[in-house]
Amino acid sequence: SRSLAETMPQLVVPQRSTVNVGSRGHPDICRPCIFHTQGNCTKGEGCGFCHISHPKRPVRFDKLHRETLKRMSFERLVDVMLPVLRQKYEAVMAQMDSETRAVLGGLWTQLGFCVETQGLAA
Repeated sequence: SRSLAETMPQLVVPQRSTVNVGSRGHPDICRPCIFHTQGNCTKGEGCGFCHISHPKRPVRFDKLHRETLKRMSFERLVDVMLPVLRQKYEAVMAQMDSETRAVLGGLWTQLGFCVETQGLAA
């Protein structure tokens, strides 16, 4: 039988020197700094891109998917994307610091308000 500590996922706690403005929301809502990975980011803590390592590249839409999304009406796009965004939002909120949670919560509230006032599916 494995202990509780062995079955829990391991959290990676970055060193303070690697945390910068762009690292907020790591790993789900940040964008990696290509200069930092090469060892030559000159912006340091003020860099708008993440300085924490990303083990794998996030899934991206291919060209066909991007073109399909571009052709959709706004209403259809909201209908397709809102459930996906809500699932992602709920999954990452527990991992965020309080400041990031507050910002994302405000954005999600605004999005919900816009959807309701436009009569779009939620």
